[in-house]
Formats: sequence, structure tokens, C-alpha cells
Amino acid sequence: MALLIFTDNYPPQPGGIGTYAYELARNLHEEGIEVIVLAPTGKEDRAVDSREKFITVRVVRKRPLFELHAFFLIIYLTLLGRIDRICCMTWYPCGSVTMFATLLSHVPYYIFIHGGELLEPTKSLLEKLKYKVLLGVLKRLVFKQASALFANSNCTARLSKDLGIDGKKIYVIHPGTAPERFRVLENNGGEMVQKYGLNGKKVLLTVARLESHKALDTVIGLMPELMKKIPNLVYVVVGTGRQEAALKDMVRHLNLNGHVLFPGLIPEEELPALYNACDVFIMVSKDLPSGNEGFGIVFLEANACGKPVIGGRSGGIPEAVIHGETGLLVDPNNPQEIYEAIVRLLTDDSLAKKLGERGRQRVVEELNWGVTARKVRDTIVHYGKLKQ
Repeated sequence: MALLIFTDNYPPQPGGIGTYAYELARNLHEEGIEVIVLAPTGKEDRAVDSREKFITVRVVRKRPLFELHAFFLIIYLTLLGRIDRICCMTWYPCGSVTMFATLLSHVPYYIFIHGGELLEPTKSLLEKLKYKVLLGVLKRLVFKQASALFANSNCTARLSKDLGIDGKKIYVIHPGTAPERFRVLENNGGEMVQKYGLNGKKVLLTVARLESHKALDTVIGLMPELMKKIPNLVYVVVGTGRQEAALKDMVRHLNLNGHVLFPGLIPEEELPALYNACDVFIMVSKDLPSGNEGFGIVFLEANACGKPVIGGRSGGIPEAVIHGETGLLVDPNNPQEIYEAIVRLLTDDSLAKKLGERGRQRVVEELNWGVTARKVRDTIVHYGKLKQ
């Protein structure tokens, strides 16, 4: 098997899809599969590419040159016989470009679906035209021509079927994380404790895009009541996004400066230490027309660092978090339930430790990138046999 992994997000650019593509390539290569990655250019990309044994071909990042450049590279690699299967990390632009590029070669392609990209907002007439008519038609065509689709959760699989996709083509394969990187540190993330002034504090942590469906405002809104129970509480919110300004205004309005911190995007190498520095990881995402949580790799990263997690009972989160075993699930629309879960884990050290340890065990045994890559490989091989 000679596999091309085509992605529009890739290290050193931050992003979950890029991490998925990189780890898939690395682990499939270790399984003996010939892998080529097609990814956009970025600062310091040569440093990233030079340390890997598989080939990475960089594409001009600027749109629409990205699509055009990738289109001809796929045709070129196909004609050379360098690839016989293509994994597209997104349906657009990767899947749409691949569909047109393989019209003559008939090289089978597979698409990874993550959840949010399946939603079709219909707030205005313009959005209806864009999402339901133009992109909606293209999306269904790309999915129809794909050999198979890899959904990150059963929730995402259901959303796919709602679009009319043949359920027989959909395979649920959970993403993973790297337990050798995200692990329990002896110093408990001491450098992050010092950097953000967390010494002697109880720390809640969220790592996410600052978007409305993440329900970060709900947690911030609970902080005044939480601090009556836990005076030394600090909430660290890592990430950027469209809700950043509104969330910061909320913090000022509630006089929570110093109790809610916004470090922005932090270097990837600092994340394991920051997870270690927290007491509880929380992300109580909601299902909204504008977005949902297809799975939530961040829950696995926190669990891998031995930390208990709190997740919203929505989207694919119940597949990332096992209630009462690796964390707690709550109704994201019920602030009182969220409050009680936070207080419970911040005041019951025995329970928090038990959930964190079981979460770490589950990542090591079930939800790591090696397991994910093998499932992808086996599914592609199985599909190939069915087509013979």
C-alpha cells in the first residue's frame, strides 16, 4: 500500500486536524506502509519535515493556489505510481480537490469527518445559498464518490447519515493521543505553575477554540459562586477564537481579573506541563447550529496526564469521557449540574485521583495514535479486499 495523506492543517501550524494527520502518518509509517504527506507550507516546516522518515510534500498555502497546486501534485504522484490510496483529512478542500484529481485515475480516496463541518447554518438567505445549495451539493458529491468515511464518533456518523450518506461506507474510528508525550510529570508542571502564578491554587483548565458552542461563558459565569466554596480557584482558558473579546469583557464585568487567565495560544511543547499543573480539565460544549464537539482529543490529553475531566453531555464527548470512570459528564445547559461536578472533583481528592488514573490507563490501552492508525490501516485493507 502506498498512501497519500492530504491535509490543509499540519505542524508546525497548530490544530487538531494537523496533529491527527501527523500522528497518522508517523504511526502508519512505523507499521511498514509507504506514506507521503501533502500539506501546506509554514514557518519552520523544514525542521518538522527533516526529522521524519516519511516524505512530506509542501503545497503553497495561499488560497486558491493551494487547491490548484495540490490538484496537479496528486495527478503527478498518481501517474508516477507513487500512490494508490488517498486519505483526505477534511472533505473541503482536501476531499473536493482529490475527487476531481482522481476522476481519470480512479485511485480510491477516504475522508475523515470530524463533526462540525457537517453542520449547515441557515441563519440567513445567503448562508442557505452557500451551505445548503452550493457547498451542500459539493459535499454530498465528494462523500458519494469516496470509498469510505472515517467518523471520529458515533455522533458524527449519525450526522453523516442525516446528509444521506450510505451508512455502509461510514466507519467509526476514535482519534487518540500520545501517552508517551502527555504523561504524569514528577514536578507536576512546576514551570507552568511558576509562569502563570498558580502556586497554592486550585486550577480549572480548558484548552479550546474560543467559540460559542464551547460554553466557556457558562463556566466563567459560575466562577463567583465557585470561589465562595473554593477561594483559591483559578480558571485558565487556553486558545483564541471569535468569543475571546466577549469572554474577556465578561471577566472584567464580574471582577474576575486574576481568577480567569487567557494565555492565548501556547507552544505545543508546553501543553503537557500545563495539563499537569491543573487539578481538573473542563469543556462543557453544547450542540449548536453553528458548531458541536465531534469528539474532543483534549479530554484524552488531560486524562493521559492523570487528570480527571468534566465534559458536556453532547456531540461525541460521551465517547471521549466515560462518566464516573475517566471523568464526569454534565448537562451543558444546566449550570447547577456543572457547578456541582466542579466542586465535587476539586474537593474530593480520592475521586479525582481515581478518575485521572483510569483515564490514563484507557489512553494507554485503547485511545492512542498507534491504535487509531492500525484501525485506519485495517479498514482500508478490508475495503480493498471487498472491492476485489
